[in-house]
Amino acid sequence: MNILVLGNPNKDLSSIIKEDGHEIIEETAPIDLQYIKERKIDFVVSYGYRHIVRTDVLNYLKDRIINLHISYLPWNKGADPNLWSFLEDTPKGVTIHFMDEGIDTGDIIAQKELFFDCDHATLATTYAQLQAEMISLFRKTWPLIDIRGGTIRRRQPAKGTCHRLSDKRYFMRLLARGWETPVSEIIGKGVFYLREVRSDDREKIYRWRNSPDVAKYMYSDHQITEEEHHRWFGEIMKDQHSRKYWIIVYDKEEIGLASITDIDDTNKRGCYASYIVGHKLRGKGIGTMAEYYILRYFFEDLGFNKICAEVFSFNKAGIDVHKSLGFREEGLYRQHRLKNGQFMDVVSLAMLKSEWDEKKPQIEKKLKARGIL
Repeated sequence: MNILVLGNPNKDLSSIIKEDGHEIIEETAPIDLQYIKERKIDFVVSYGYRHIVRTDVLNYLKDRIINLHISYLPWNKGADPNLWSFLEDTPKGVTIHFMDEGIDTGDIIAQKELFFDCDHATLATTYAQLQAEMISLFRKTWPLIDIRGGTIRRRQPAKGTCHRLSDKRYFMRLLARGWETPVSEIIGKGVFYLREVRSDDREKIYRWRNSPDVAKYMYSDHQITEEEHHRWFGEIMKDQHSRKYWIIVYDKEEIGLASITDIDDTNKRGCYASYIVGHKLRGKGIGTMAEYYILRYFFEDLGFNKICAEVFSFNKAGIDVHKSLGFREEGLYRQHRLKNGQFMDVVSLAMLKSEWDEKKPQIEKKLKARGIL
């Protein structure tokens, strides 16, 4: 039979398949249904393949396409599974699963959980071990796979985690030695992070914006319609220059949104805002942590000079968070916004880069004392 192997050529993988007398076609480029039909492909094995397999190809192959993923699914679906297993300190291992339209969400055929000596391991050595264990698992599992369909499977457990390639940008400071970084230096450092908003966040953010816990502090004073939200979301995804948005992730849960808007390259200023969804998560320092990292990014990475914020005067907690990080009140906009049928005052706050440079060591000392950094 004709077996298509997607991903960079792997001699060990190919030799296991060839032992059964199958013909192998190796491919690293994107494929389509015509490719499958012209080459009379009977079965597909994907390992480290960098492209999305189209829906029509999946439907045509049905139960005749599998993926080899170096994580213990449902943990660390998507990109950089080895890195995230340490950052978020989640189960580690290798999994063989059927491929479906989701990102590593198909039914599991076989998997093995692994444990590392984290005092001596690096990202490179653990990756090499995962690769070796994957080939070993494939060697044991391949004879049990029915390439005509009908292989025994089980559904993936609920939840787990999933990451995109861009999600690791937040942690690049921790990877000064690249993949030679000792894993002991990054274990658990992913309890909190910010990731860029992506297209599949649209419905989630829509629910957040209309939740009472969030809406009470927003300028908008009405139930946001789907059409209105979709239009707004489309605009923020297209405009990555004058505004930037991040999802706040805490303990493997997406719990809020942070943003810098009205970015002015000429005058080197912008406006900060954020919210945490759910009152149970407030008071844990998560909002403070998000704001600290945005400030560091704004002043140190972007090199901007002034960041501003506007807060309803009744939001004492929000004002206090800004001030704890070095913001100063610049003014009071009296009866500035209509909220719940009343004109409400708005407090204007801001911080300069010179103030950030001066106060940063003191701010970090306070945050560490509180267990936030």
